[in-house]
Amino acid sequence: MGWPLANIHNRAVLFRQLPEPGLMGGFVPVAPPGRLAMLHDYITPEQRMVACPNQDVVYGFGMITADAGPCVIQVPDFGDRFWVYQAVDQRTESFVRLGAMYGTDYLSRTAMAKANIFVNVPAETAYFYLDLDETGARLHGDRAYTLAFPAGGLPPAKGFWSLTLYNEHHFFAPNPIGRYSLGTKNKDLRYGPDGSLTLHIQATRPDSRTPTGSPPPQAAPSPSTCAPTGPTSPSSPANGPRPPPLRHTDPEGADST
Repeated sequence: MGWPLANIHNRAVLFRQLPEPGLMGGFVPVAPPGRLAMLHDYITPEQRMVACPNQDVVYGFGMITADAGPCVIQVPDFGDRFWVYQAVDQRTESFVRLGAMYGTDYLSRTAMAKANIFVNVPAETAYFYLDLDETGARLHGDRAYTLAFPAGGLPPAKGFWSLTLYNEHHFFAPNPIGRYSLGTKNKDLRYGPDGSLTLHIQATRPDSRTPTGSPPPQAAPSPSTCAPTGPTSPSSPANGPRPPPLRHTDPEGADST
């Protein structure tokens, strides 16, 4: 169960050699202990260091080593924008007011750290991973799908929600229109007359008359994630309704037969 400990230790050894904050591989923010590095825009699809990223937040990273003495973290004034500073120990367990990640469940914590290290706690973000459609068939980029939210049935997130598509390695797949997710940040989604929202997930552009949005074209098996983000009261997003199932369709939303 020591995988998170070893992972963070190796990062600390590597980051101590950094002269200043910067980008590892030109994509991922890194900094020597005691300093922070921030991106200035969404993470790019070319990065292959952190699985299951999103393009709804601007990422940053920093490491504090207690043996070097106390450290003060200054948080900018973000105004009304959603923001989260996640603080975890060497076991990747949150130790601040945001909540505790898995408590003493070392097996679950190790599994999550291996799959998606530094994932937010449930009080901040609920992650719903979809690898299968509603029939149980594995998702594939050669097929077309829809995800239909009824009127008033969008994810109950106080921060934002998004549907993100990945390739078979859980990374973004570069595509001509540069689209990797749909959600709160998209202000041009077209709703149906009854207020419902149907998202089309396919490699071809949907019929322009269809009230929809279309995530990126994919050419490989494509797991997807629906992530309502931001605490809800009195319960967290994880206790709220789950997203609807993915429905296999023919392109442009016609039911397959």
